[in-house]
Amino acid sequence: LLETIVNLQSSNWESVRILRDSQAPAGLRHINSIVFALPSISNEAYILAVLDSNDRVNTTRLEEAVVEACQQVDRDERRSLLSLAPTEQLISLCGFSSGTIPPLGLTPPPLLTVVEQSLVQGDSGEFVVGGGGMPHQSVILPVSTLLNTNDSANPVHVAAFRDETTTQLSHYGQSLLSSTKETTPASSSMILSGHEFEQYRKPYFSVAPPDKDIALAFIKDDSSGPSLAPEWVAVVGRISGVRRMARRLVFCDLAPVVNSVSSAEDVHPWRNPKTDEAMAVQLILGKTICQRMGVDQAETAFKQLKVGQLIMIQGKTNVGNRDSLKNWVTKNSLDIVVFDFEHLHTEVEASVWNKPLESTPKTGSKSILIASTAGASP
Repeated sequence: LLETIVNLQSSNWESVRILRDSQAPAGLRHINSIVFALPSISNEAYILAVLDSNDRVNTTRLEEAVVEACQQVDRDERRSLLSLAPTEQLISLCGFSSGTIPPLGLTPPPLLTVVEQSLVQGDSGEFVVGGGGMPHQSVILPVSTLLNTNDSANPVHVAAFRDETTTQLSHYGQSLLSSTKETTPASSSMILSGHEFEQYRKPYFSVAPPDKDIALAFIKDDSSGPSLAPEWVAVVGRISGVRRMARRLVFCDLAPVVNSVSSAEDVHPWRNPKTDEAMAVQLILGKTICQRMGVDQAETAFKQLKVGQLIMIQGKTNVGNRDSLKNWVTKNSLDIVVFDFEHLHTEVEASVWNKPLESTPKTGSKSILIASTAGASP
């Protein structure tokens, strides 16, 4: 249903992907799509507010944005203009149930979609993850696609309406802190040192590396220890380093989509989801890709890999290889054997990618989806 609706309404459908939650790549910003009823207009009218999943809505600021953008809406200072739509009314209002509401493709469409300003201040080609229209399903799309749906039938307005009083960290810092083992309430104030702040801005990698004691036992060929099984990985990130070992073998360093510091300075841009320690990820593109794509096509694809590219990969942890285990134990770098990959963004110059995020506004960047492989997902 969502695919059909978006296909009809959006000229940018080629950049939108709908996946099961379990297949959604790690490292992307998550967004919430919140429905607000407009009882003063009609029982069918509603507003859609789209913002980072770790932000809260300041309803006063949201109401001001709605009044500014909609001439047919007048604000009565004596009562609230907006009210959170009751869960039991969501399907009749927008066509989707609670927990599945996507950021676009709703039917009937909202009177206005208001996108939080902070979502569009960076790279308009940044991919975000939202509700996928059905339980256990997600939609992945560039922020620019949200803005490009703006027309008379689906007006979109950008405004600052998040509650700034709860914003103590960056978007990614809040997301990471809320997912740690500690029981600190999400609404509590936290003051971090500069070092701690940068550490918490690092996202968790999607799978945990092996325990180092077990890895060491495997390296020493201790058959009495637990066995190591490879894990499937699906993740989106930026290429921060490329080493061409041979025509048919390339090693790539993978950094998060949005890095808190220069990729040249941060050799461990991820966090271990099991221990919270900083870690690196190295992609191995070689024999497996050649077998799937064919040697000629693979060699061509390898030549196109460059620093700064946004890439989605699927592969397995290389825990059966002793050299890869030594790499993990000695360098805190997890090796991933890549089975399939796609470029998700136009090429980014290395000199731009290596600058801190705050100093790299990219105006007018174009988001495209280019398939680099022909094979199906493993």
